[in-house]
Amino acid sequence: MDVTAVVLTVGDEPAPRAIASLRRQTLLPQRVLTVADVTPFHRALNRGAEQVRTTFFVQVDSDMVLDSTCVAELRSRVSDGVVVVAAPLRDPLMGMVMGVKIFRTECFEALPMRDTISPDTDFCRDLREAGWFTVYAVRPGSRSHPTTHTLGEHSPAYTPAYTYATHYVLGARYRYRGDLALLAGHLRNLSASRHPAAPIARAALGHGAFLERAAGLPKDQVSPEGLELLRSLSRRAIGAPIADQEVLAPLTMPVAQLLAEACRLGTVIAEHGSGNSLRRAMDVLARCEHPLAWVAEMGIHHGLLARRGVRGEDIERVAALIPSADRWPRRGHDGRLAAATGL
Repeated sequence: MDVTAVVLTVGDEPAPRAIASLRRQTLLPQRVLTVADVTPFHRALNRGAEQVRTTFFVQVDSDMVLDSTCVAELRSRVSDGVVVVAAPLRDPLMGMVMGVKIFRTECFEALPMRDTISPDTDFCRDLREAGWFTVYAVRPGSRSHPTTHTLGEHSPAYTPAYTYATHYVLGARYRYRGDLALLAGHLRNLSASRHPAAPIARAALGHGAFLERAAGLPKDQVSPEGLELLRSLSRRAIGAPIADQEVLAPLTMPVAQLLAEACRLGTVIAEHGSGNSLRRAMDVLARCEHPLAWVAEMGIHHGLLARRGVRGEDIERVAALIPSADRWPRRGHDGRLAAATGL
């Protein structure tokens, strides 16, 4: 057997479930290595790769529970020139997320993962520039789950703190990569999610997109102030909610002005401490068919959570990445933005 499993775990995350799922594989890993309490992510994965003695290894986060055929299916898709195979996982908040990966160990010897805000995508780009390739593994869905192309579950404990920190960092990664289609799709998926953590995830994702950072940001370094504000607003149902027209008015403006006005609305909601207004604004934008409604949502969340105030240069940098409404993909038949699934 030429595959090792590298399990990454921090603190009290449920690593035993991940390890138990590895022991049920139809293709058993030769060895299971655990990298505990090493952050940020790039450092933990490099540390694990240094200990691998097989040709390939599967990266397994401690909150993953793999299907029994996962390792076999990933291994079967590795061919000449391919150094990474990735597959999606089922997720209770998002439906599906990426994902579990198998790596060719030698690629870490030549190109260790760098310290960036989006280390996994930058790593795949570095490999591609070196002449190596990443492929994505999917399989046909079953009769009972015809649209499920997944190889396991991503099942973290979606506590408020975990949800906020994770999605704040994700928002920063989308901004860093200029991946606005995927950010829009992520916000739309969260607006449709019935998971109780979805409102916190939406706010943190929109706020994080304004973060100007190139190096990695460990989740435990994310300030809890924004989360505390969201919690306080969720407990306060005072005053009349914001008028629908006030929420929709920025959508008639150019992108930079749209963002600035949305940020202003978010600041007003924070100052008044009105959970009613925040919920109403998010409901209105979730139902809105305008292709840049997600931009207004992102601006409101940033204005709400930017405790230092909203800076004009932040708005200008984000606005420069966003096309005008007439050039943005229209929604697909399911109400989500077309071409924004990320899978």
